Amino acid sequence: MKSKITKIQNLFMKGIAIIVATMVVFTPVINASTSLDDNNTAFENIINTIVHGTIGNTVESIKKHFDSGNITLVISNEQQLRALAEYVNTGNDCSGKIIKLGNDINVNSNEDWVPIGNDENSFRGKFDGNYHMISGIKFNRNNKLNSELSNVGLFGYVENAYIKNVKIENSILSIPYNLNQDILGSSLDIKIQLENGNIKLSNETYSKLGTIVGYNNEGIIENCAIKNVEIYGLKDVAGIVGYNNNGRVSNCIVENCNVKAIENVGGIVGSNYNGIIEKCVNKASILALKTVGGIVGYCEGNEDLKSLIKYSINMGKINSLVGYVGGIAGICMLTDIEACDNNENVEICINDEELQALKSYIAITSGESNITINQTDVGGIVGSITGVKKNDNEILSIVNSCINYAKVVGANNVGGLVGNLNRIYNAYIFNKSIK
Repeated sequence: MKSKITKIQNLFMKGIAIIVATMVVFTPVINASTSLDDNNTAFENIINTIVHGTIGNTVESIKKHFDSGNITLVISNEQQLRALAEYVNTGNDCSGKIIKLGNDINVNSNEDWVPIGNDENSFRGKFDGNYHMISGIKFNRNNKLNSELSNVGLFGYVENAYIKNVKIENSILSIPYNLNQDILGSSLDIKIQLENGNIKLSNETYSKLGTIVGYNNEGIIENCAIKNVEIYGLKDVAGIVGYNNNGRVSNCIVENCNVKAIENVGGIVGSNYNGIIEKCVNKASILALKTVGGIVGYCEGNEDLKSLIKYSINMGKINSLVGYVGGIAGICMLTDIEACDNNENVEICINDEELQALKSYIAITSGESNITINQTDVGGIVGSITGVKKNDNEILSIVNSCINYAKVVGANNVGGLVGNLNRIYNAYIFNKSIK
């Protein structure tokens, strides 16, 4: 073993010697007037560029790099990553460009993260994390405009993008999350109102938060993983993608994370419209006011293209305060769920004190005096699933070949598989109680 190491070291030193020799031989030809010190500086600059990735440390250098005809940029440090965010957020969408990570990157947690892309300047390129780890991302609501509290993640807003092989750990993304402290006593302009006994948010400004992507519009997000991340938000909140519109999220895993939010909350995706979620695993613990699922909170398709959730597993505990909760999905409309398993408990867990506080707050903000809150639709796979009727023909939402292994606890419309269902095939529940 020792001789092998020695051989490797010798080969490495020979390689460095060849590089040095090449620089010494050819540099005088390129510029005969340069001194030895100048040559050493030039050599160090080349080594820094190759090894440490100094290309792209500023917006100007990224622009110069791409304007020179390059289509690939390798990012290896925090400065480059932040420069990429600024580059995109100032009007450069990276369409046709490829961004790759060259090293693990630890982001300085003392400086808040600015997401790559926003609703005015989206990211449209390809991003390959090369399975390197990004750690230390921190985002909170302090000193931010309302417009900065939506579309939050490593990427804020992406369109027709392809993002793969990204790993994030030891990070925190935080907008209001605690019912008593941040909502019932919030300085933010948030109102919780009732509509036929069902809770709704009157202000949806603070929404679309996911660790990888806040808002994914027609993009592909695959082979991504997050671990030890705290995720706190309001609406459309999840471990991977906050809001998925006509996109695909596949082969992603969330583990040892906490997700807390108000509405449309999932381990993988918060809200999914006409999209596909497949081969994903959630191991995060999730707490939400309503509409929450281990894989996705709210999922909706249309008459021409149903949404699809398949080959996915929930292994994280799911708690809802008032309902619309499932091991895989909270609410599904025009959506098929295929070959998915739930392995953890699904429960409505609000206590009397929290319920009274919630009723009092709604009474104050809505002006109503008699407050009745529906605690309903709890299922081991999905809380509520529905189809539509068009021209006397039914377009069904189907739960097919799914299994629930865990306990389901709720008040009204409670089922081991589905709380409130439209159609179900070949689905099973094993040896757990329903209350």
